Amino acid sequence: MKNILHSQNIPFAHYCEPKALEDAIAFAEIHGFPLILKSVDGSGSLDTPSV
Repeated sequence: MKNILHSQNIPFAHYCEPKALEDAIAFAEIHGFPLILKSVDGSGSLDTPSV
């Protein structure tokens, strides 16, 4: 979905799919807090914590 939004120049929040903790830390250093952490298997905002 985000790739489609990006291709149509529609703004949306920065995101990443970290493969390791270091990836998430690097993302936070660039984009700041708060972070929203979602499970890959999750649906919508169900059981989604913010950090």
